[in-house]
Amino acid sequence: SEIDENGQTEEDVLQHGHHHKGHAATIEEEAAMGITALRRAILTTIPLFMGYAGMIMLQHNVKTRIGIEDGGPGSQLFASAVGCIYIGNLVFRLMHNVLFTFLTPRHRVILAFSLMIVAQLTLAIAYWIVNLKHIAFVFISYILAGVAIGTFESNLMSSITPLGHGTKSWATLGIPIGFNGVSVGFFALFAFF
Repeated sequence: SEIDENGQTEEDVLQHGHHHKGHAATIEEEAAMGITALRRAILTTIPLFMGYAGMIMLQHNVKTRIGIEDGGPGSQLFASAVGCIYIGNLVFRLMHNVLFTFLTPRHRVILAFSLMIVAQLTLAIAYWIVNLKHIAFVFISYILAGVAIGTFESNLMSSITPLGHGTKSWATLGIPIGFNGVSVGFFALFAFF
């Protein structure tokens, strides 16, 4: 078969129904094809991973806020409650396609953002605004945060794949920036003030 100017055979055109440039294997190939990376994709991952870092790094603040002492009564139960973030993450990393089959990957990303917001607000409202002391809200908040993280990553990558490798690279870069912005950045900031 002959190959046309787009590098496709007649069979390719028949299979896909149209001529297209194809997919680039590397960022460099994308640049050569005129596909530009959308750097603003980094803004999609930073906030969610800042929320995740907040859930992880500020556990002790929540624990003391509800009156649980290290090694004291309720300490084991609190550890189980915050461990729900990992259970939610594992279950939904594996099962998001089954449990959220009615949602597109883009809508799953929006759901993940919403769940992280609800998780953060649950802690803030229950323990800092209303000043409750019941541990149930820790379970609720941490399982919601785990579901958010487990659902977010693969669905975001699926949603932005058509935008190219460069865009995915920028989105991926937001993960450590978001997490470390809270886990390192704020603690460094608190050390100076």
